[in-house]
Amino acid sequence: MTGELVIRATGTPAPKGSLTAIVRGRRALLIEDNAATRPWRKQLAAACLLAVRASDGWLPSNDAVEIHVQFILPRPATVKRDRPCVRPDIDKLARCVLDELQASCVLIEDGRVCRLVADKVYAVPGQAPGARIVVRTMIDQLAVI
Repeated sequence: MTGELVIRATGTPAPKGSLTAIVRGRRALLIEDNAATRPWRKQLAAACLLAVRASDGWLPSNDAVEIHVQFILPRPATVKRDRPCVRPDIDKLARCVLDELQASCVLIEDGRVCRLVADKVYAVPGQAPGARIVVRTMIDQLAVI
């Protein structure tokens, strides 16, 4: 995998919540505590598939990657502030994206992510909520402290 992959997902971003285990017989089922997570992950999976198909041979590898993600959230009608500095938490939004990038085979493992840049913005009028995700390889990049 070299270069970059740009993924545009539409839908309302949802955070990765906690999992609850329910034991049935000899099996344990893990249930998400946030009902909005499943539809958002389906939207992410579809967007990942489209991006990989449209790419010029994107294949996951063991290389280090950096990820830039912008979450575009719907603006509530009564909100006056410029930025969504309230829930959902950005780290839980990012965790959901990283898990889906791995599940959709964009990444071999989300542990390969060495840099993560994330921000939340409100959608402007006429703009659909969602996320813009850029995955880049970090080959030939040195860490700068």
